[in-house]
Formats: sequence, C-alpha cells, structure tokens
Amino acid sequence: MSVITLGEVLMRLSTTQHQRFQACSSLACHYGGAEMNVAIGLSGFGVPTAMITGIPKNALGDTIIQTLHRYNVNTKNVFQKEGRLGLYFVEEGFGQRAPNIIYDREHSVFNQMTLEDTHIEQMLHDYDWFHFTGITPALNDTLFKLMKKITRIAKQQGMTISCDLNYRAQLWDFQTARDKMSELLPNVDIIFGYEPLNLIDIATGEDKKDTLSRNPSLDDLRPILKEIHELYDLRYIAFTQRKIFNHKRNRLQSFISTTHEIV
Repeated sequence: MSVITLGEVLMRLSTTQHQRFQACSSLACHYGGAEMNVAIGLSGFGVPTAMITGIPKNALGDTIIQTLHRYNVNTKNVFQKEGRLGLYFVEEGFGQRAPNIIYDREHSVFNQMTLEDTHIEQMLHDYDWFHFTGITPALNDTLFKLMKKITRIAKQQGMTISCDLNYRAQLWDFQTARDKMSELLPNVDIIFGYEPLNLIDIATGEDKKDTLSRNPSLDDLRPILKEIHELYDLRYIAFTQRKIFNHKRNRLQSFISTTHEIV
C-alpha cells in the first residue's frame, strides 16, 4: 500500500504553561495539519506516503519540506510559490476551560492552489490510496471543485479513496458542510465519522441522524450506518465515541462499520 494525501500545512503558534493569549509573551511554533499528520503517521508504520500541498517559497516553506523529509514523506508534489503560509494560534486549555483557536489562513499559497487534470493524473500515478479531509473543501469553492476533480480522477485510476469528514465550524456552517461533503462522496470508499452527511427522511424532511444522542448506542447506530453505507456505496465507516473528562483526559472507543456489522 502507498498513500498520497492533499491538504494545507499550517504553522501552529501556541501558548505554553496554560497561559491565556493576554498573558503570554512568547509562542511555541510547530508545523502540522490533518493531512500532514496522516502522512507522517503512516510513514512511521513503514507505509510509503506523499503529500500534495502548496507552501511559500521562503525559509518557512523550506522548513516544512525538511520536516516532511525527516519523516520520509515524499515531497515531489509540494509546490513552493511566492505568498504566505497559513497560521493558527492556540490558547491551551486548563481544567474545564476549553482550548481557544484562532485561524489566520486566508490568501495562503495553498488556498490559491489550482491543478490541471493531467497534472493530477501524474501526481497520483505511483500511489494506490488517496486520502483527504473535510477541512480542504471547506476553505473555498476552488478547493471544493479541486477535491471533486481529484477524487474522480483517483477513482478512474483504480485508487482506494478515504475521507475524514472532520467538520470545522470556523470554516462553514453545519448544513452547508452536510450538503457539500455529501456531494463529494460518490467516489469515496471509506469515511471516518458519519457527520456531516445528509441522510434525509423523505416523510419528515429531517435528517435521521438528528435524532441520535451525542454518544448513541450501537443498537441505535446500526440502522443509520446501514443506510449511509447503501446511500453512498461505502465499504467502511470508521468512527470513535469520545467521553470528555477534562481538557487533558478523554476516553475514546473506536469502531469500524461494514454493510453487515459494527466491530
């Protein structure tokens, strides 16, 4: 198996020692992003990985390439152009105080990225799995259309396609996310999570998932997941159920759904 993913690499600037923004005088710097994390994580398990992304043509962009090289992620399709790098600022949580995140990513090199069909075919050629998240199509309409294009081409080339639905309320409203992500799924084989997607009850016009509790039982989930499998022709749905005790302590249970069962 070899995996290629597409997404934005951001600089994370975070407070330390649980400080609020108003109190801190310095910020810790890290580079990351949902898709970059997947590529690095899989590479650590010995899976050949690569990224498609756009970064600035400056020392910050050079540092991102060096970071990817350090983790053996192929950077052949990492494009450097004049422009800015997307940022996000994180105020660490403490006790019952949740973390606070501020994004500053408009007009970044990645946000303005476009690709021709022939170029996409070349980039995907040496890989058999394409992965993306719901963050990228939420950034702007150009990237949404790019994701429709690249998933279509990946499917034509016989690749397995996975999508982490990964809703971000800072990027779009929930119903728009449901509509747009549903539009992207015809070529997808595997999804992580089951929201945001449309699953409309024809009789009521309401989404069937809206009746679920925050952490629904598997008995309640089974008929919902079965309909999602059938409606979107999915092979697998992977999801977690999270219980939050405080900002540092969570309990996660992971499940994988096929058309027949949840394991």
